[in-house]
Amino acid sequence: MEVTTPASSSYGHQFTWTDYTFFGGMLAMSTIIGIYFGFFGKKQNTASEYLMGGKRMHAIPIAASQVACQISATTLLAVPADIYKFGANYMWLSVSTLLVSIAVYKIYLPVFYNLQLTSIYEYLQMRFDRKMRILSSFLTIVSMLVFCPVAIYIPSLAFAQVSGVNVMLVASVTSIICVFYTTVGGLKAVVWTDTFQFVVMVITFSIVFVMGLSSVGGFASVVDRSIAGRRFEVLDFSFDPTLRDSFSALIIGGTAQWIAFTGTNQAVLQKYLSVPTFKDARSALVIYTICISIIHVFAVFMGLLVYAKYWNCDPLASNQISRIEQLLPHFVMEVAGSLPGLPGVFIAGVFSAGLSSLSACLNAISGVIYEDFVSHFLSKSTSQQRISNVLKVIVAGMGIVCTLLVFILDNVKGIFPFYIGLMAVATGPLLGIFTMGLLVPFVNSKVRWSKGR
Repeated sequence: MEVTTPASSSYGHQFTWTDYTFFGGMLAMSTIIGIYFGFFGKKQNTASEYLMGGKRMHAIPIAASQVACQISATTLLAVPADIYKFGANYMWLSVSTLLVSIAVYKIYLPVFYNLQLTSIYEYLQMRFDRKMRILSSFLTIVSMLVFCPVAIYIPSLAFAQVSGVNVMLVASVTSIICVFYTTVGGLKAVVWTDTFQFVVMVITFSIVFVMGLSSVGGFASVVDRSIAGRRFEVLDFSFDPTLRDSFSALIIGGTAQWIAFTGTNQAVLQKYLSVPTFKDARSALVIYTICISIIHVFAVFMGLLVYAKYWNCDPLASNQISRIEQLLPHFVMEVAGSLPGLPGVFIAGVFSAGLSSLSACLNAISGVIYEDFVSHFLSKSTSQQRISNVLKVIVAGMGIVCTLLVFILDNVKGIFPFYIGLMAVATGPLLGIFTMGLLVPFVNSKVRWSKGR
C-alpha cells in the first residue's frame, strides 16, 4: 500500500530526521545485541545454546521477554482502536490472565519443565502417538505463520502513516533486520533484544499517555466522555453469546485463548525451560502475570483516551485515516508531533513489540521444525555445530516466508478480528489436545469399538 499523503498534511507535523534517528537507533541496538551473542559472546554451536540459551537464563529478562512477545503491536495498536469503536469490556481480559496464570503455574508448566523437551510436541508422542505429534506441530507452524506477518505489518502500517514511507518497504527492511539478529544470536539475542525493546515500549507509551491526558483535560474527562459515549460499560455481566465483547466471551473465551498462548505455546514454554531451576521458571511466570495484566488495563485506557480525544470528530469517518489500525499513530502525531523525537520514539516502541514477537516465533518455529521433522532425516552422529547451522537456516527460511506473507495483509480490512479468527483455528485444537493429555488419563490415541459393531 503506497502512502502518498505526506505526514505533515494530516497532522501538521513532519516526521523529522530526529524521529528517524530514534527509530534507527532502536533497530541498530537490536542488531548489535544479535551480533554480540552471535559472534562475540558464548558461541551458539549447540542446539541447547541456540534454542534455550544453555539453560542459564535469568527470571527477570525471561519475564520481560515473555511480556514483549505476548503483547505485540496488535495489543498496542489494534486493541486501543477496537476499544475506541466498541468499548472497554476488553478490560476483563486481565481477570482471564490471572486465571490462566494459575492454571499454567499448577498444571502445564510443572509437566513441561520436568520433561525438559526441546519441542513440547514430543510430549504428545509420549502421551498419544507420533501422528498426533506431527499434526500438532503442523498446526503450530500454521498458527505462527499467521501471527508473524501480522506482528510486523501493523507497526509497519503505523510507520507508513506518520512518515509517508511505503508500508511494504518498511515491513521488508525491518523484517530482514529481525531475521538477521534472530538467526545469528539464537535465544539469548531474542531475550535480550526483547528486554531492551520492552523498556522502550514502557517509556514510550507512558509519555504518550501522559501527554494525551493533558490534551483532553485529564483522567476525569476521559471517564466522563467514555461514559457518555457508552464506551465504559464494563459492569454488564451478560452471558449472551451473540454480543461481540460480552463478559462471558472475555472470561471464558479469553481464558481459553490465553491458556493456549501461554500454557501450550512453544515460544513461551521454550523460554521458561531456559532458566536453570523450576523456581526460576515460576518466578518468571509471576512477574509476567503482573506485567501483562497491567498492560491489558493500560491498553483499555489508551483506547478510551483516544475516544475522549475524538469523541465528536471521528478521524476514520472524516477520512483523516484510511483504516482503523492507523488511529493511534494519528493520535500520537496530533498530541506529541510538536515534541522533537517523540513520534520516532513512539514508532520505535510500536516496532519493538512487533520485532519481539517475530523474533520469539522464529526461534521457536526453528525448534519445532527441527525436532519434529528435520531431525528424523539426520544421523545420530550429526555434530552439534551442524545442528546449530541447520537451525539457523530454518530461522532464515521461515523469516523470508513470513516477510513475503506480509504482502497478503495489505488487502485485509480489520487486522485484529482477522488475526484472532485464524489463530483460533490452530490454537483451539492444540489446547484441547494438550489439556486432554494432561487431565484426562483414560483418553488415548486408539479407537475402541464396542462388541457387536
